[in-house]
Amino acid sequence: MIITFYGAVQEYTQGEKSFEPDEPCATLRSLIPVLLKRYGDPFKEAVDNERFFFLVNGRAAALSGGLNTSLKQGDKIEVIPRIEAG
Repeated sequence: MIITFYGAVQEYTQGEKSFEPDEPCATLRSLIPVLLKRYGDPFKEAVDNERFFFLVNGRAAALSGGLNTSLKQGDKIEVIPRIEAG
């Protein structure tokens, strides 16, 4: 599985554009702690404040189970910044 971070999300990943976790994650919910461990409190705050959208294999996780979206080896997870209308 590979996680790709786009745009402003990279501000929370110390500039990292992608990451491949060593440990398997069965759901998006189980992936979040892995990301928090790697990227720390600023990433946690952004997740808690819903500053990101998660796509799993090109489909919005919000439409396929939210944090309960199933993950498997080979999945592509994209983390995209939420754009606020001004």
